[in-house]
Amino acid sequence: MSWYNENGPKSEVVVSTRCRFARNLSSYKFPSKMTSDEANRLIGEISDTFFNSNASFKDEFSLTKSNEVSREELLTLFEKHLISRDMIKNPLPSAVLLNRDESVSIMLMEEDHIRLQVILPGYQTKEALKTASDFEKLLDGRFGFAKDENLGYLTACPTNLGSGLRISAMLHLPALTMTKRIGHMLNSVGKLGLTIRGMYGEGTEARGCLYQLSNQVTLGMTDEEILTKVNSVIDQIVSIETKLREDILKANETEIKNRVMRSYGILKNSYSLTSEEAIGYLSDLRLGKALGITDSDYKNISTLLVKGSPACLISEEGLLDPLARDLRRANLAKEIL
Repeated sequence: MSWYNENGPKSEVVVSTRCRFARNLSSYKFPSKMTSDEANRLIGEISDTFFNSNASFKDEFSLTKSNEVSREELLTLFEKHLISRDMIKNPLPSAVLLNRDESVSIMLMEEDHIRLQVILPGYQTKEALKTASDFEKLLDGRFGFAKDENLGYLTACPTNLGSGLRISAMLHLPALTMTKRIGHMLNSVGKLGLTIRGMYGEGTEARGCLYQLSNQVTLGMTDEEILTKVNSVIDQIVSIETKLREDILKANETEIKNRVMRSYGILKNSYSLTSEEAIGYLSDLRLGKALGITDSDYKNISTLLVKGSPACLISEEGLLDPLARDLRRANLAKEIL
């Protein structure tokens, strides 16, 4: 089951957690200096070696090449947080090795030769790091990654030098957003070497009160030190957000309950729903679940968020017309919720 089809620890605030390693092979030029032929050769070498390293991988993983699928299919993977925006924009051939439950995604020829990520539902940073580390060691043992004695792993972007590890969490922060304290939170985490971005990471806006928290510093820190720092901040944010939700409900019970139930009613009874409308109403519904106002399931809310996204409706259901997507999104809401 994918991260959006399962409930995880502390799902009331932490929607998902992800660990990602950036790595480059010492035997190839960096992606920005490679030709299409070289990129295809690297993709073939890594994928063939990967599949041959474990007999079960041929059944567990599939290889998707960017030049063999539509842009909408790539955007669907992006909307599911399984590939990056850089991979879609890359003019050279690229690919992704993806396992059945979509928890492990190994991007090839993104900004770096390899971007290995593990994404899990809820608050599972430790578990995600363990799985990502196991796959990283497997690949390192077969290829040998570019590394400097002083700088650590060499990466296309200097901000990834060192461990090349990013640990992130997608957080639902409606109370911090409603009370306009999110700005203060942004400044506070920045001083700790972390950053908060929109729901799809760097360069995106926060929609539906969904934010991505991740570490900025990878140089001079071990994986465990990064994990400890990120977890410490997640714990603080979860505590603050939870307390603020209780305060908001106590001070404005009628208003909050009315807002949640109206959003639930619209989702359940609409004939047509735009993507922006759905994201906002689903945010209210997730808050209502956390406060005990509704009995909606977090996994259903996340599933509708993903399945109702524009690219997903295009690639999986062939709905090119925006109005047709809005009609289908409304039906999906009825079916899933």
